[in-house]
Amino acid sequence: RDLAVAAVARLDDPVVPEALRRELAPVAESVLGRIR
Repeated sequence: RDLAVAAVARLDDPVVPEALRRELAPVAESVLGRIR
């Protein structure tokens, strides 16, 4: 759970490329939805 939160926090990091962020956003959403 903490790992998922950390991963999502990393997605907000400006270092993460826009394309990668778009690719991972749905995955992060589903993971967050599962742990809520």
